[in-house]
Amino acid sequence: MTRIGNGVFPTELDNEIGEHLRTRGEEVSEHYGEPQRCGWLDLPLIKYASMINGYTALFLTKLDVLDTMAEIKVATGYKKNGVELQNYPALGNKMHDIEVEYVLCPGWQGQSTSKCRTFDSLPENARRYVQFIEKSVGIPGIQPFF
Repeated sequence: MTRIGNGVFPTELDNEIGEHLRTRGEEVSEHYGEPQRCGWLDLPLIKYASMINGYTALFLTKLDVLDTMAEIKVATGYKKNGVELQNYPALGNKMHDIEVEYVLCPGWQGQSTSKCRTFDSLPENARRYVQFIEKSVGIPGIQPFF
């Protein structure tokens, strides 16, 4: 995931991994010319966005950015003061000082997705990653955008 500008970004990677993803993905804002902030995929945020916007399809882009990763973290929930949050907070100021809960998905390190043009041509772990997202957010037919 990426974000431009200020604001809460619970899964932000302000470290070497974030810089690696930013470089591989060429994540620079075309409008502002500044580097985008990079972080792990945030499933609670995607579920919330789906709820308020009512979308029925989701495209995953830049899977090839993850081709070098042995493991990929995916945010599955949040805790605040040790208590699990049941829903995504509608107000951003409620997101400060939260603990992100992650699952680790096996990566497909060394297997390129850059020339894949169909779901079946993806490496097995990339297909599992897409299926995990699809099942988790409840939006059938999520497709990588080639």
